[in-house]
Amino acid sequence: FTETKKINMGSLNISRGLPATIVLLSLFLLRIHNSKAFNGSNLPPARTPRGKAQVQPYVGINGRSHAALGYYSSIIKVPTESLSFDKKHLDAARPLHLARKAIGDNRSHQAEKIYAAQLEKLKSAPLEAMDIPAFAATTLLMALHHQRHNKDTRKARAVFNYFFKVANDYYVADGRSAHSPQSTSHASAGHAHTHDDGSECFCMGSVDCGEKCTARVLQAFALFESKNSLMPKSRFLIRRAVEYDPSVASLLRWKIFQEGGAGASGLATA
Repeated sequence: FTETKKINMGSLNISRGLPATIVLLSLFLLRIHNSKAFNGSNLPPARTPRGKAQVQPYVGINGRSHAALGYYSSIIKVPTESLSFDKKHLDAARPLHLARKAIGDNRSHQAEKIYAAQLEKLKSAPLEAMDIPAFAATTLLMALHHQRHNKDTRKARAVFNYFFKVANDYYVADGRSAHSPQSTSHASAGHAHTHDDGSECFCMGSVDCGEKCTARVLQAFALFESKNSLMPKSRFLIRRAVEYDPSVASLLRWKIFQEGGAGASGLATA
């Protein structure tokens, strides 16, 4: 028998008079075609753009936290993968990354509030439990913020001075001389420790991460004071930086840090 009605379905237009078997077969093929189009089974596999490697996120951590840790590690100068993904490191990294984003969005005042809140939080910890790397990173960024965005030398110096005082008190409380922070056996042996996730911290070797970060802040402080023509203080600070981290002793050969040396413009080595 033959179909006596006109059938309209999508792009299929079947006129009267066609055998019913052809109608049913056409509908069946149309259904198969539509299902392939929607599930993408007939599409070629996606390609990675040439020259752009796919970045795999760290297991157990979202992309935003990974970016924050990456930024934090660039400040304290350690590989991102060396950081433990525990609450301590994430709490240190996230505010700094948030402040960076605020600066990028032209909200420098908001960034200053974030830095100030983070410093207050770090200051509230007992001296023996002070997170020196986080304190150093926040100090560097806050002092730089005051110089670049606020043009406020007084506030920048106050931030540096406070860190210098806390660092001295911290190493004295830890059993190390303020004038020779690496003089004890505790310092020379280094001290590895574990965090919440059971991973070992990177604080290994003759100079731990706190001392290296302390030295980095004192280097920045020394350059800051040299730009303000306070050369005796600048030379004193750079000598203290070398006491915390002897690997930066080559800085003592910079003309700027030698007696009779030039101001901040004389950065060439002797």
